[in-house]
Amino acid sequence: MGYRLLHDDDGSSWRSCFLAAGIEGYEQAKHLHLNDYSLVLTAALRGQGVALSAPVYVKSELKSRRLIRLGRTRVAFGDYWLLEAGGRTTASARAAFVEWLDKQITQLSRGISAAPAAL
Repeated sequence: MGYRLLHDDDGSSWRSCFLAAGIEGYEQAKHLHLNDYSLVLTAALRGQGVALSAPVYVKSELKSRRLIRLGRTRVAFGDYWLLEAGGRTTASARAAFVEWLDKQITQLSRGISAAPAAL
């Protein structure tokens, strides 16, 4: 594989992607670990390697063709947690926000696949 794999995790997302696609070479590939996902996307935009992303995060870059999708393998990645500082007492605001967020996720999942595009 001639591409550098860009990631902000321990590489487990790329490992899952390689398994789902049924290809080998993860261990031999070049890797660039960045400590923030926005840096991963910036590196991909600068041509420094390939990144994994959910389409919703890169919609405008795909539309403008600044980024292109490689392959058709889809892999769902883990859980996402909604976090807040422990000392806050914002239960009613938090409940309203969570309800709104759930509605947005439901609408997005109907129109856009939330699974990351890969290989």
